[in-house]
Amino acid sequence: MKAEQKKLLIISYYWPPSGGSGVQRWMYFAKYLKSLGWKPYIITVDENVAAYPVVDKSLLKEVVSIPTIRTQTREPLRWYSRINTASETAGIPQGAIQTKSLFGKFAAFIRGNFFIPDARKGWRPYALKAAEDLIQKEGIQRVVTTGPPHSTHWVGAQLKNKFGLKWIVDLRDPWVTLFYNKQLYRTFWAVNRDRRQEKAVLKNADAVLTTVGGNFHEYLKKIAPHQEYYVIPNGYDQDLIKSVSTDQLSEFHVVYTGLLTENQNYQTLVQVLKQLQSSHSICLSLAGQIHEKFLLHLRRSCQIFNLNITGICPIKRPSD
Repeated sequence: MKAEQKKLLIISYYWPPSGGSGVQRWMYFAKYLKSLGWKPYIITVDENVAAYPVVDKSLLKEVVSIPTIRTQTREPLRWYSRINTASETAGIPQGAIQTKSLFGKFAAFIRGNFFIPDARKGWRPYALKAAEDLIQKEGIQRVVTTGPPHSTHWVGAQLKNKFGLKWIVDLRDPWVTLFYNKQLYRTFWAVNRDRRQEKAVLKNADAVLTTVGGNFHEYLKKIAPHQEYYVIPNGYDQDLIKSVSTDQLSEFHVVYTGLLTENQNYQTLVQVLKQLQSSHSICLSLAGQIHEKFLLHLRRSCQIFNLNITGICPIKRPSD
């Protein structure tokens, strides 16, 4: 008699055709969990109403065989984008908070103090209703919520409270201490409310996954010391890696993948590259959403030639 597949519900705002780095973590987890005998189900937002900064339809082929439920949502970021750029998607921020204009500062304040923990909290009731229906229909006993947006974890908390199932929280990025929160003009009241929500989620989950450990885990243990914390780094798709050229490089190779905005501290990286440049030949690969200001800074500081953020670009060692 064939054993019944183990079922897992994954609740993720970002899912193909959403692009970017964050979506691929659970996209590939779902793919390989399925090959290991699990049956993953996905609840996500309908791409026609989602606030996706990036769309990558090529990722859809990776999830074509995974049952996916797409729901409605209320998206204030789409209105923000329409007012700011006359487009529903062009001005949706991802990591970078625009505060140079008066409107940008006002929008950042509203976002930081009235949309706690984040501006995608309008998706929660729709995701909760879809999850309740699916759990009752399929008898699912295990749920994963992944954030950002960390408002997604509220759905997991409600499901655990109602059904008593196993709930795993996946923190792809920090919560209260997420770097761009500093740009949101948050009041003391807003920060404390966000901290209470973070603490409630960490205490009540059955386990917490993160992409890194070390100092981040030490921080989390101060909030919820009795919780179990596990590190699962972002990995790679072995099928994709097999198709990549295996040419050997003679230079020291530095790779950065993902999101890099003008709000992040990249000056230290540039300083280290300049120091290494004096004695080593370096290849720097940048892949993902890399802010133009950072690329300009690299060109000026490190004399990088023929820069291509999706490929390998050499930092030339000065002639002896």
